[in-house]
Amino acid sequence: VNIPKSVNYISWFAFYNCSSLETITIPENTSAIKEYAFKECTNLKEIHIKALPATLRSIHETAFSDEVYTNATLFIPKNTWNDYFLTSLGYFNKYVEE
Repeated sequence: VNIPKSVNYISWFAFYNCSSLETITIPENTSAIKEYAFKECTNLKEIHIKALPATLRSIHETAFSDEVYTNATLFIPKNTWNDYFLTSLGYFNKYVEE
């Protein structure tokens, strides 16, 4: 799923329990990922975040479930891990800077 650039934030429970979701791309202008947005998305394998940390300022710690943090791969812009590590995205076991 490619979230449109017109979306400024991912709302509470937006994709909650969406077991068919495998890949998500979050656009450059996204400023927040709210509570439980991707919680219980058990088949989510890839999260592509195009936004820079200065834009994506709020990522709630419950946005993703522990299973997603453990099994999915986070794709983020180059040279952003040090900033994203300080957010809940730091819980991801696997990440790629692209």
